[in-house]
Amino acid sequence: MKRPLGRLYRAYLLPGVMFQSVVIAGGYGTGRELAEFFMPWGSRGGLWAMALVTPLIWGLVCALSFEFARIFRTYDYKRFFERLLGKGWRLFELCYFMSLILTMAVIAAAAGEILHSLFGWNGLVGSFFMMLCVGLLIFFGRETIERAFSWSSGAIYVVYFLFFVLCMSRFGGKIVSEATAGAAAPGWYLGGLKYACYNLGTIPAILISARHCETRKQALTAGFLCGVIGILPAVFLYLPMLATYPNAMAQALPVEAILLELNTPMLHLAFQLVLLSTLIATATGMIFAVDARFEGEYPPGKAPKWIGPSLSVGLLTAGALLARAGLIALVSKGYGGMTWAFLAVYVLPICTVGVLKICRKSPSGR
Repeated sequence: MKRPLGRLYRAYLLPGVMFQSVVIAGGYGTGRELAEFFMPWGSRGGLWAMALVTPLIWGLVCALSFEFARIFRTYDYKRFFERLLGKGWRLFELCYFMSLILTMAVIAAAAGEILHSLFGWNGLVGSFFMMLCVGLLIFFGRETIERAFSWSSGAIYVVYFLFFVLCMSRFGGKIVSEATAGAAAPGWYLGGLKYACYNLGTIPAILISARHCETRKQALTAGFLCGVIGILPAVFLYLPMLATYPNAMAQALPVEAILLELNTPMLHLAFQLVLLSTLIATATGMIFAVDARFEGEYPPGKAPKWIGPSLSVGLLTAGALLARAGLIALVSKGYGGMTWAFLAVYVLPICTVGVLKICRKSPSGR
């Protein structure tokens, strides 16, 4: 069967599944990003920012981006930003490459720790394994990547939900107490804003999924569903992390500490394997966006097959070298700066210039 994914699934849910798969790793899957962006505002402030601010911004920007891509048929980031920013598209590419290297570093650091924990592998072997997996997915192309993301997303929801349920059964009293204790710190919404804006830089990695949206209704609905699909696993992680608040803020892998406390080897193994799959998915999605950008420089079907695997090796190697800085330092220092860069070159333009161009090009919504 050539197309196992149903038409409605591809139009409405696949973009959200791919968005979640790309966003979830690089610190989110380990709990590190959640501790960095949300917990400083207090347990309640972090929860509000996560539940209200982040999914709304994700949904709005994804919806506008999918509609913009649908109308102008711009499914790789170069053509998308040429339409949006004109000659300024290179500013986004610069930010994207900086973010990409940083994300690859976070992925390499997290994957190294996971593979060492599972099999005792050293960092070089772990990096080679990541390169192999990502290179193969990109080599086999878009449909293989979409299927892999769909299966990976389903596994994520199952394992994260089981993790959440078990934590509530063990630490429910502590979690509820922390979630309802005290007032949110002033400016709590900034955590959700910064986290949302940084991760919106990954949308170019999933623009290709917008080609399944044939109408404005489908594009806008798929975009807003990205916010819900993308944030729900974060809630499944954040609430259990409150059981160790505020100690979770200082841990490189907060979720790992909780898993050790639960002492359930099968869940621990499943969680690590699923987390590893999210790391591979994130790296694949972000590198595939670059692959699609360079393939667009060739006539259809004429791009060399070696481009994708070569990008995988080069970018993951650069990330592995940067990973020596350590996971906490990477998330704390690197992600904060990229947040404001993406706000300037992407979020504000798509919400202003992008809306105007959408209305001028297709005022009827067709």
